[in-house]
Amino acid sequence: MAVYFAYILSTRSRSLTFGTTNNLVRRVGRHRAMEPDRHREHRLVYFERWATPEAAVLREQELGRLTYARLTDLITAHNPAWNDLSADWFIPRRA
Repeated sequence: MAVYFAYILSTRSRSLTFGTTNNLVRRVGRHRAMEPDRHREHRLVYFERWATPEAAVLREQELGRLTYARLTDLITAHNPAWNDLSADWFIPRRA
């Protein structure tokens, strides 16, 4: 059975980006590859699993309509320190 994801990425300054995918590891890797510098590093701070792509897209749209305060409450409820949930998925970058 396929799995789809609605996710939220955050920069260090807590600017948020939303998305959907059927391969969360690959998609987060692409976000990281697009980063021009480490100061805008995107961290995976929240995600949800869905059974269909339509459900994941609907949830992404719902997340996009939430206020910033509601989004931060949602993230903090599941990830209080806003840790990068994908921190151990990739080989660290060289400085």
